[in-house]
Amino acid sequence: MVLIDFSHLTFRMLYVAISEARPKKKNGKYVTEDFKDIFVYLIIQSLINIKKKHREYGEIVICIDSASKGYWRKDICPMYKSHRAKDRDESDVNFEEVFEVINDLLANLKLNFPFKIIEVEKAEADDVIIVLSKMISESNTGKCLIYSEDKDFFQMLKYPRVDFFRPIAKQWITLEDKDMDKWLIEHVCIGDKSDNVPKIIDNIYFSDNFKMHLMNFGITDIDDQMQLDIKCIDNKELKENIFNTFTINKKNRKNEDTGELDIYKNKSFGVSTLEKAIKDANGLDNFLDSHPYIRKRYEMNKILVLEEHIPEYLKDLILKEINQPAKEYNLLEIEEFFKKYQLFKLMPEINILLSDYKQKSLNSAADFGWE
Repeated sequence: MVLIDFSHLTFRMLYVAISEARPKKKNGKYVTEDFKDIFVYLIIQSLINIKKKHREYGEIVICIDSASKGYWRKDICPMYKSHRAKDRDESDVNFEEVFEVINDLLANLKLNFPFKIIEVEKAEADDVIIVLSKMISESNTGKCLIYSEDKDFFQMLKYPRVDFFRPIAKQWITLEDKDMDKWLIEHVCIGDKSDNVPKIIDNIYFSDNFKMHLMNFGITDIDDQMQLDIKCIDNKELKENIFNTFTINKKNRKNEDTGELDIYKNKSFGVSTLEKAIKDANGLDNFLDSHPYIRKRYEMNKILVLEEHIPEYLKDLILKEINQPAKEYNLLEIEEFFKKYQLFKLMPEINILLSDYKQKSLNSAADFGWE
């Protein structure tokens, strides 16, 4: 089974299409009509090439995000992927029109092509891929290939018969068993900027908690870039509470504590910083409990990024979908679809995609001169 992350595939092909077509701009946006045919061509060509190169994995399964009613992760963390809409609005691409093309493509793939397209309400393509790759591993038959750029799928390499290929880097990903636990801890602690999963130490979230802390003591006039000199606080209880609760303090050039609390100062936090923090705390648990918000952020990130936290009802729905019988394909409708997007050069290779499936009509590819 080849599990294709359709969102990653389409967005990668989108920018390749724009680069090749060099479309005009209108009102600051690329004219979609100028590149839509080559965009669809590149997606279908990619499916053909994946089938060619990875035939030993069996059937193609296209895994889709279902965002119509929001993702289940946003119910837990409202900021999850919250930047995506803003990024699209500010882009040179007219995404409203691009999504119309993608939806038309998907409608044709679902109706006339034989491979399975799995989309489950509230689930992301990530969820579909994770559930199905684990299913293949536990079935003890066959193997699966995850075809995506998303580093979240590193965690699935802990299961046998699961392979992971990142097409941009053209790289097969391997992860030794001894490194899996380390990678999982790093992934949870460092988060994922592309999905708005925060680092467990992040001045943005500490600042929100800090401002709320001050408000609880009646201090409401708080500028977003304020620097608080703790020596100027008259409230003894508040001063003591801040020192006991918040640990980001201003330092002088000798790295000595100045007595000033600067909750907005950027605090570098990466893999090396994490390793040192765990070592200095004599263990992960001691580090997580060293600040009242670190453990809380860690537990939330686990839910957002680790496969075992996908809701059971979504797993059941995904497995129900994959167990539906394979469709027969409609060659006449496929031909019309190819004509619509001027995919003539791909016609001789269409049988590569269709060879493992049963045809709905009696016509053969030879009847259309495709062979």
